[in-house]
Amino acid sequence: MMHATTSPLYAICASNDVAVSMMDGNSGLSLTQEVIDEAVDFRQAMARLYKEFTADGSWVFKPWN
Repeated sequence: MMHATTSPLYAICASNDVAVSMMDGNSGLSLTQEVIDEAVDFRQAMARLYKEFTADGSWVFKPWN
């Protein structure tokens, strides 16, 4: 670990170390792409639901963006 702390929030520092290790190399690219793909899928699903609910004249919040 590169940094030391006397804080009771040592678990956050340990979590950051684990996250850095997970993002190292090709696994980081893979994890990042997976998150992006899931976000795009979610936004597309929200757009489909919006179109479905507004097609029959129902009122619904419009998803942002």
